[in-house]
Amino acid sequence: MSMPIGVGIVIDDQLQLNQNDQKDGAKGQSQQDRKDTTGTVANQSQQGPKGNQGAATDTNQQNQADNESGSANNSNQDQDKNGDAINNIVYQLEEANVPLVKYADIPSPDVINNFGQVAFLLLDWKLLAVESVDKEQTDEPNPVQTGDTQQQKELEEKLSFIEEFHKICFAPVLLFTNEDIDVIKEKLVGRNLYRGDKTDFIFIRRKAELKSVKGGKNVVVETVSKWVQSTPVTHLVSEWNRSVFSAQSKMFHDFWQSGHEWPQILWSAYEGDHSAPSRELTELLGKNLFSRITCSFDKTLFESPSSQSANSDADVIRVLEGANFIGSNSLDIPNGCGDLFLLEKPADIKEEDFFPYLLLISCDCDITQDSAPEDNYLVLVGKSVPLTEGLHKKGGVVENPGSHYAFPIHGAKCVRFDFKKHRTYEPNTLRSLNRVGRITPPLLTVIRQRYAQWVQREGLPAMPKLTRS
Repeated sequence: MSMPIGVGIVIDDQLQLNQNDQKDGAKGQSQQDRKDTTGTVANQSQQGPKGNQGAATDTNQQNQADNESGSANNSNQDQDKNGDAINNIVYQLEEANVPLVKYADIPSPDVINNFGQVAFLLLDWKLLAVESVDKEQTDEPNPVQTGDTQQQKELEEKLSFIEEFHKICFAPVLLFTNEDIDVIKEKLVGRNLYRGDKTDFIFIRRKAELKSVKGGKNVVVETVSKWVQSTPVTHLVSEWNRSVFSAQSKMFHDFWQSGHEWPQILWSAYEGDHSAPSRELTELLGKNLFSRITCSFDKTLFESPSSQSANSDADVIRVLEGANFIGSNSLDIPNGCGDLFLLEKPADIKEEDFFPYLLLISCDCDITQDSAPEDNYLVLVGKSVPLTEGLHKKGGVVENPGSHYAFPIHGAKCVRFDFKKHRTYEPNTLRSLNRVGRITPPLLTVIRQRYAQWVQREGLPAMPKLTRS
């Protein structure tokens, strides 16, 4: 089994401690007797544990009749009135030693901001049931519309919650429900949260399919584990988190063993070198952590695309750009090596003579916030060119001695950086320019290496004409 590792967050008004014995959900065992792995239950006004990884579960305080007809569905709804279905699911998670923190309602934004390392979000999808009202017994012009409006409000609240959670934490979302799954999928598709294939990060199941009986198998853990292991993105994220969290703990433990004041020692060393301590410490930790990470991915999930589409080439280019380039909207750090700037063309310069792109290639240790004006930074200039110029017909980037073609960057562009037109900029001048993103290694490393080789090249004398005998 391969459940995402982490502390779970349960959000459901039906989950209360010290209640009477649960029915089938608790297998005859009361919540009070069950082992509470977290020891806490949080209210909406309380703030969740900052930095904890976990699973979040959300339900509203009211239930809606299932959209599908039939006595079986009605039975499921009646059982869920006392929270039996969701309690059964929670019990199975706790039986699998998944620790949980519980909330009575969707947390406030301040609490959601602390879900950065949550392992998965579990949402009990329920909406307020709309009851018909006799118009003759009410002064309301359209009494049913009030219920419809409340449903729309609850629906918007849930969808917005998933969107905000997904921005803060890229983790699987599990939706368990008694409602019409097709309707739920339609709402998710409308918000660009669901596609219905193996690229999805959302997993939807009816609660009745997840019920466990006394002495039976753990249906929730088995079902979720199979989905995680069969979906490329959830499998990758799960395995990556396992390896990273383990390597990170070992790394900090080793540093602490080497000297309890290791942060102060390194910080002092970087300050003495007149470099940027925060940047240098981040780079050291990142390289040390990366050398410890060992992921074991299932290659069968990645050997072929899950689906072929007309825009598959565009998808590939977007993925490649994501590996080469970070947009400015994702950068909240100071200037550094690899920063890409875009200039506006002056009116007095011809288009063919204008190179709008500037690539900062000075070493990070030379780029500091307190750089003196005379500490000029080295940049390469570049311009966007057609793909036919920068790429071979059979694939691969063209390599010219005095330039380098970078593709794809900044909106799938192919940019030629001319080594002959390198420049220097004062720190304050460069900081005032429009930074559009940052080129990342290994593309950045290749550009800098090729520029260094070009700078130190030694030209050979021209060969005299030889007369053939």
